[in-house]
Amino acid sequence: MTWLQTKQCVELKFLPSMVGRKSHRSIAILFCIIVAFFVSASLMIPYRHSLQMNINAHHDLDGESHQNESSFPVIPFDEMIRQLYGTRKIDMTASLFTDEDGKVHRIPGRPRFKTPLGKRLVILDIDTRPLDEEGELFSSVEWDWKKVHHLSAGMVSHYMYSIIHGYDYLNIRSPVYEDRHPAWGKVLMTQHALKEHDIVVFLDSDAILRYPELPMEWLMNYWNIRKQTPISMSSEPNLDRDKDDKGNPGHNNGFMIVQNIAKTYEIFKNWAECPEETRYEGCEKWKWKHNREQDAWSNYLRYEYEEDVQVLPCIEANGYPEATETGCTGTFLRHHWLHKELTKEVWADNIMEAWAPAMHKYFSDHQKDYVQDLRGKKLVGSEIV
Repeated sequence: MTWLQTKQCVELKFLPSMVGRKSHRSIAILFCIIVAFFVSASLMIPYRHSLQMNINAHHDLDGESHQNESSFPVIPFDEMIRQLYGTRKIDMTASLFTDEDGKVHRIPGRPRFKTPLGKRLVILDIDTRPLDEEGELFSSVEWDWKKVHHLSAGMVSHYMYSIIHGYDYLNIRSPVYEDRHPAWGKVLMTQHALKEHDIVVFLDSDAILRYPELPMEWLMNYWNIRKQTPISMSSEPNLDRDKDDKGNPGHNNGFMIVQNIAKTYEIFKNWAECPEETRYEGCEKWKWKHNREQDAWSNYLRYEYEEDVQVLPCIEANGYPEATETGCTGTFLRHHWLHKELTKEVWADNIMEAWAPAMHKYFSDHQKDYVQDLRGKKLVGSEIV
């Protein structure tokens, strides 16, 4: 890899995210070198026809084009991500998973999801904001890691997760209602995405999967989600601020697993129409009042469709470790409602946890090429003896 090629690697749009907030540019350069060798040499990845080719060509005076001898095959960035996480991915039917705290989580009974869902499952982001300022998702300015906005980092982490596991990804720039808060668009946009997929996994931009190596199929097996369950979402904390009008902990729709069955469309239709009060008296107030569509759900829909909704444990699918007072620490799904800036930090940690072991392994495998062990020598004056 030449200096120019390394420089191009370092300047890739998303690469700064891979070095974390405390790392230096030199680590980024080293990362490029490590990944290039780790992917192509250590893993012996064949250059398939689908791989992009960076062909440096020159033209003679006769107009004929000749391939430069320094041409080299380039692995697309998404392929690099897949290969980096390839050895870390957990089998969807694995009977157990040990988290970072050493707690063992076991799948109850036999797994229901045994084959990859692939593009039948879509990871969904929805937003009405322009997000075109520096450091935001749709900015025309190349990202500087220090300036990357945490919510845009969250969405890119969702995209990365879809790449790792071969899922579809959709980012909907949603239209808005004229008579209610923009957040209500989430309901119809989720239903819209469902029309072309078997399963929609929606995440708020401040939500992030803690273990990118865990496929959604494994999580659905772990939570024992049935194929006929229309919607799964997390419980809210058991705090007064998060309870519905009946005094029960609400539901949080910042992370939803939605399945394409007839009942789902009925539920989403009634949810979208809730503020019109044709079915649910008193729902109009949730057009604008916080938490809008979420509290409309928690106060009305969750009771009518109690048998159709699977409530996921708050400790596993909501919250974050710093929110200790809530009892919701987000073992698998971190949702940073009050400290959204943590989303960016978790994403950086997720990536570092993948490539740091790969870098160390490559170093260990090739240390004979650049490590001199002189511990058996002595230093005497100006000499090594």
